[in-house]
Amino acid sequence: MSSPASPPPAPQQGGAGHPTLSRGLSMRHIQFIALGSAIGTGLFYGSATAIQAAGPSVILAYLIAGAVVYMVMRALGEMAVRHPVPGSFGQYAARYLGPFAGFVTGWTFVFEMIVVAIADVTAFGVYMGFWFPDTPRWIWVTAVILCIAAINTRNVKILGEMEFWLTIIKVGAILAMIGGGIVLMALGVSYAPGEPVGLQNLVDHGGFMPNGLGGLLAALSVVVFAFGGIETIGITAGEAGAIRPAPSPRPSTPCPPASCCSTWAPWWC
Repeated sequence: MSSPASPPPAPQQGGAGHPTLSRGLSMRHIQFIALGSAIGTGLFYGSATAIQAAGPSVILAYLIAGAVVYMVMRALGEMAVRHPVPGSFGQYAARYLGPFAGFVTGWTFVFEMIVVAIADVTAFGVYMGFWFPDTPRWIWVTAVILCIAAINTRNVKILGEMEFWLTIIKVGAILAMIGGGIVLMALGVSYAPGEPVGLQNLVDHGGFMPNGLGGLLAALSVVVFAFGGIETIGITAGEAGAIRPAPSPRPSTPCPPASCCSTWAPWWC
């Protein structure tokens, strides 16, 4: 007999009148979809605004936002394993908090995706306008919209593969920039002639937090936006293939429930 505190599992998708989604996403696809969502416009284009607002203390902003995102995604992952339904967090809110909460959550996510999509295609037009200043930017915006729409009309496995390889390109670009920065520091190459190069710039020019706590808080809004999109990993639960269950913890080393770890004390696990 089930405990009254535990809601019954969500109904399985499929059956008469309920077509199922194609479960073509592997663990590799899901992991890189989440990684690729976090690496995008907010990082490549918005990080300059965050650095300008907070200075070197932007590192703290990324650490704080990353810790919050980690805890939220731990909880979302637990819910996705419990109820692998296409509606994801909209369905979870409706199931545990009521239909109105699910309605608000679902449409809030739609509104967020519209804003993010507009920001992404705008940033793409800005980037291409730098390299091709004589070409109208609306052409680049239209081209990227048509390209993304064409990819989304294909099978979900093809979408997963595209996300996988495009994310590898993003990660490769970040590693190349980090490596290039280290080489420039080692060679003493400075953007401004006569300015010293090195880690001392983290505390020079006004200190580690030149604009104070206000600058750090201002940068947090930009940094949190950079992590936007990683929640789509929850939506992939309805199209994920067979995933092997995690091994049970050893009896000699008990671990607190995942919900406690993800919500209150992530340092325990």
